[in-house]
Amino acid sequence: MPREVTLKPSSRSYHVIKKNTGQQLYLKAKTRIPGGTQLLSKRPEMFLPEQWPSYYSRAQGAFVWDLDDQRYIDMSISGIGSCPLGFADPDVNAAVKAAIDAGSMATFNCPEEVQLAELLCELHPWAEMVRYARTGGEATAVAVRIARGIWRPICQNKMYSDVKDFCSRGSNLKAFRAS
Repeated sequence: MPREVTLKPSSRSYHVIKKNTGQQLYLKAKTRIPGGTQLLSKRPEMFLPEQWPSYYSRAQGAFVWDLDDQRYIDMSISGIGSCPLGFADPDVNAAVKAAIDAGSMATFNCPEEVQLAELLCELHPWAEMVRYARTGGEATAVAVRIARGIWRPICQNKMYSDVKDFCSRGSNLKAFRAS
């Protein structure tokens, strides 16, 4: 339902119609998506219940526009994490488009993975090698496997070999669930 808002910066009066299209779409999303969003951290109730715009039409730099074309400064979670260059940075976009045009996936490995590994080892002299992961869960599983590889010869028990790499038996599992 459209809502009228009158803003009075300095001595002038501006008349703005706010349609709340994002909230309307969010209500519809809640009928098809449990919780209304795919990520708990993006639920409108966390910010301004029944008024948060919820959806965006575009983003550039530090700004984001809602579905009603109202501009905001994204001072919250910058999408879903670190975004130091802002949204839609022209240099980053050009590099991504060039990579897509060159073919972003093939059976062979791309040379950039070696270049990045060399750069990371140069920036972090304590690191001898680099292993990439696609997700946080995958990175955690790799870290646990590395830790098991170091500690298994020392511990010499089967406590950590059950079900998943990051699960264990007994009291350790209770401690893991509590965290």
